[in-house]
Amino acid sequence: MGLQQMVSATELARAFGKYLDETEEQDVVVLKHSRPVAVLMDFTRYEKLREQNEELRELLEHIAVYRLVKERERSPEEEISLEALTKAYGI
Repeated sequence: MGLQQMVSATELARAFGKYLDETEEQDVVVLKHSRPVAVLMDFTRYEKLREQNEELRELLEHIAVYRLVKERERSPEEEISLEALTKAYGI
């Protein structure tokens, strides 16, 4: 869905029901003093965007971990045994 309609906050207040119905077809960008301040959208679309956003965040985390692993594979740091760690931290 790439369609969007721009409407002033005043016009939105006057005809809220009309614009609410239009969210099935397009997003409604709300303007205040000719600047975008909010978006009115279909709830199903909103939920889908939230899910996609969460999936992208998880993917970025996985990519960051992958890059860290690859970086450490190229330049491994000194290995420390479990015994040395437990002794060092008194565990």
